[in-house]
Amino acid sequence: MPPSPPGRIVIRAAHLGDAGALVALIEGFWKRRLMMRRTLDEVSAAIATFVVADEGGEIAGCSSLFIYNPDLAELRSLGVRESSQGKGLGKALVDATLAEAEKLQVRRVFALTLETAFFERCGFQRIEKNLLPEKIWRDCIGCESFPSCNETAYIKTTGRTPSA
Repeated sequence: MPPSPPGRIVIRAAHLGDAGALVALIEGFWKRRLMMRRTLDEVSAAIATFVVADEGGEIAGCSSLFIYNPDLAELRSLGVRESSQGKGLGKALVDATLAEAEKLQVRRVFALTLETAFFERCGFQRIEKNLLPEKIWRDCIGCESFPSCNETAYIKTTGRTPSA
């Protein structure tokens, strides 16, 4: 897919050519302790889970959907570069990620975040982190902030039920 025209923002599926820019964007948030670090290998292996905000051919933001099981997925690696904030890109990325979860018939999507008001505006409900053992044992247990993490857990039901 060609890059979006100058001045135009397109929310689209990521492709392997985006991997380096995604790592750089995520690294900026990681350095400010706002996001988990992702290597080029990790991003490349998970590229099909990412959506991006393409602003004139540059990656202005991203989000990823990590599926734990048919009932539960995580909205992760959500970030918008500082110069592109305030344009509704975060909400557009959340909406695109939730649409993908619904298409895949994942019933619930959660996020761990420091941006509580944003996720509340997106219709997520606050929950206790201990209700997400899948996340805790997969990622949190190895994090340098564990168990004193200051992120808040939010969850949203997509309205879809898994196929039998």
